[in-house]
Amino acid sequence: MKERFTTLLNNNRLVHAYLFEGDGNELAMWLTKQVFCKIISDEPCGECSSCRRINVHNHPDVHVIEPDGQAIKIDQIRLLQKEAAYKGVEGSKQVFIIKQADRMNPQASNALLKFLEEPFQDTLSILIADKRDSILPTILSRVQTIRMDVSNSLEREARSKGYTSHKSLPILSTVMTSIEEFEKHQEVVDEWTALIRATFELSQTQATLSVQTAWLERFTDKSTQLISIRLVQSYVKSLWLAKRDQKNPWGLASRPNYTWHELLLMQQLVDELGRGFYSNQHYLLGLEKFFLSKPAV
Repeated sequence: MKERFTTLLNNNRLVHAYLFEGDGNELAMWLTKQVFCKIISDEPCGECSSCRRINVHNHPDVHVIEPDGQAIKIDQIRLLQKEAAYKGVEGSKQVFIIKQADRMNPQASNALLKFLEEPFQDTLSILIADKRDSILPTILSRVQTIRMDVSNSLEREARSKGYTSHKSLPILSTVMTSIEEFEKHQEVVDEWTALIRATFELSQTQATLSVQTAWLERFTDKSTQLISIRLVQSYVKSLWLAKRDQKNPWGLASRPNYTWHELLLMQQLVDELGRGFYSNQHYLLGLEKFFLSKPAV
């Protein structure tokens, strides 16, 4: 991946915006240093003034945005737009890194969309998100997505530590980004995935009842509720893969009984579910709306 970006840089062919899906923080910092490093090489030197200041988050032309509380808010994107309107302090280039971009609230998402539609010259925007499912499709259409190989590495690490009996490891690898998160919940994760699978197979009324009882008993705080939302997103993505006769982490049978139109509707619903969670929509209400609105099996 680094060789690819080095070639793009050397040929002045970087696009104006990228989405690093997965654990993209290291690559984002490497690319940023490569943009500003004063030593022309295939690797940033790490020793020049630019590299050192980027390492300590003190470079005037590198702007990093992270969630303010539960979400990235519109004022943060407006500040990004304001900074981009000016030339770089030490040159013409500026780099904007948006961490946890899947946690933008709807107003911030719309503001970022406008920014990406009309990019300023000599700016590079790097969005980093665990999963792209909660990002507006219109934003996704204006960035180049780079998928980091996080899922497989997490599964390999878990198995190397002796977690070989967890049937849900391939699924969890699509929603968790660290072995620490997995280990924290490893005693209940198989139960979680079994609950999500069973709920999808229920009628709308029965699924809503399950959410009101079993889900609230198991997903009791923000962190576990977020995992449950990601599991729902992962299940819907697997339905798409199964419809195309492709292998999927949930092991769903090929060609499920959903039409393409129904899958598109479900994708829209699950995107709305994710955005609502990051905008502090009530957890229970969001899930009830999803299962009441999704097409019947």
